[in-house]
Amino acid sequence: AVLTFADGPVPVRHARAVSVDEDVWDTPAAEFRLSRVRVASRAGARTVDGPEIVLCVEGRVQIAPEDGTPRLDLAQGQAAFIPASTGTYGLGGSGVLFRATTNA
Repeated sequence: AVLTFADGPVPVRHARAVSVDEDVWDTPAAEFRLSRVRVASRAGARTVDGPEIVLCVEGRVQIAPEDGTPRLDLAQGQAAFIPASTGTYGLGGSGVLFRATTNA
């Protein structure tokens, strides 16, 4: 009663650049935003507006929270949860991260 078996075209979402190293796929949902971050050497700081999940898909990336919690080292295939209370964190290393956040 709650499922419709109708097919139709699937809308393709294209990423837009929000900085030199980050592309974002905008969604209509307030609860979800996906971005790709290219990390080369020392990338700029990221501000946390809500909880985040980061997934390293290439290389090795270091996440250094500025709230005093220990640094995270992620290799390809590893993920981490970043709580909303983190505030700001820096990125280092060389690789590519996907970042799932709220659409704030």
